[in-house]
Amino acid sequence: MIRVFIKRSLVEGKESDYRRTVRQLKQKACNMPGYISGEMLVDSENPKHCLVMSTWESIEYWQTWAKSDERKQAESAIRKMLTDDESISIYEAASMKAASS
Repeated sequence: MIRVFIKRSLVEGKESDYRRTVRQLKQKACNMPGYISGEMLVDSENPKHCLVMSTWESIEYWQTWAKSDERKQAESAIRKMLTDDESISIYEAASMKAASS
């Protein structure tokens, strides 16, 4: 399982357009194989700073979604709402089992 974190900084006044676009994008992602969940977080001190977090069964499923026409079209619209390039980080779930002695 992997988690994808996408950090974005929004242009002033684009917050509600951005949220609407991300919600629509999440609905499309929900239909993709390997998609587990997604969440949008907004910085409590600066609502122009957002983090989208999604969980996928594997990096291959994420990559398929990342390369899809639906995501590329939405990302094109989102790019116009950003002050900087987005930052994407991918983390793989690691076991939290205690080591045996």
